[in-house]
Amino acid sequence: MKSRTKLLAFSFLAFVLLASPSLLPAQWALYGNSGRPHTLLEAPGGGWVIASAGNIFKLSSSGAVVWGQRFDSGPPYSNCKQAWSTPDGGVIAAVDENFGGVATLFKLSAAGGLVWQKTYSCAHAQVQVFCPAPDGGTLMAGQSEGKLILCRLTAEGEIAWQKACDSGRSENASAAAATSDGGFLVLSSSWPTDGSTPGGSELWTLKLDAAGEIEWQKLIGGAAGDTGEVVRQTADGGYLIAGHSASFDPDGRDLFWLLKLSATGAPERQLTLGHVCGGDRWLSLQPAADGSFIAALRPASLPATYRVIIVVIA
Repeated sequence: MKSRTKLLAFSFLAFVLLASPSLLPAQWALYGNSGRPHTLLEAPGGGWVIASAGNIFKLSSSGAVVWGQRFDSGPPYSNCKQAWSTPDGGVIAAVDENFGGVATLFKLSAAGGLVWQKTYSCAHAQVQVFCPAPDGGTLMAGQSEGKLILCRLTAEGEIAWQKACDSGRSENASAAAATSDGGFLVLSSSWPTDGSTPGGSELWTLKLDAAGEIEWQKLIGGAAGDTGEVVRQTADGGYLIAGHSASFDPDGRDLFWLLKLSATGAPERQLTLGHVCGGDRWLSLQPAADGSFIAALRPASLPATYRVIIVVIA
């Protein structure tokens, strides 16, 4: 695995919009005052869909607000955590409720109208991962009483299956990716219940088939804490995981970490980028047309407030 890194300022639309709301049009005052934007989606036919903690809205290619929905104007909805595009041109927004233990999904049409709205308890799990599927459905992953809770939804928001995975350890779902065979790869930060891991969590990877059955699972860990934050399937059927690890630094610093797994979960290559992981960590990891990946990260050590490192992973 090769990597090339360079420092640069936010110089293109995605980073400008997500980094600095003050650079958005004046309409931001209507739909964007509630929280910094965290999601930017290219809309079919042009324009952009932007989501923040309290709202989601669409901008035309000229910057005018086409439609908007607010989630912060009253109970029980308070925090839009994530949004993603659907194959029919719409958008799904995942929203936390104030009292926790449940997740609410809003399906919006391409015109911004509400198609459906559903709330899920998922065995009272704290849902932290929302993974869109190619069929328009969603995998939700969370944890309840140390167990990993997985819930697969159809494109209409109905529950297709729900599983509780008990590793005998304490689990904390961190990421997931849809796979080419209709299944998913799920990442979890894993701690032994007896506290025997001296340096921190280990990385638990689970490959699920389309019905949610575990095909294989691997526990990956070094001398200190290892966490996966983003995962993508690669062209060879394997997986690229971006996270952070303190296992490689003699001083115990938490460094940005890349790990390549085979199609059966065996570690093939790994490296750290030499930058200490900060609170923002990995911002994005996206495939390029040539089979490589482009990642954006923001280390704690960068002097300017809104600077990122762009990493090309070949």
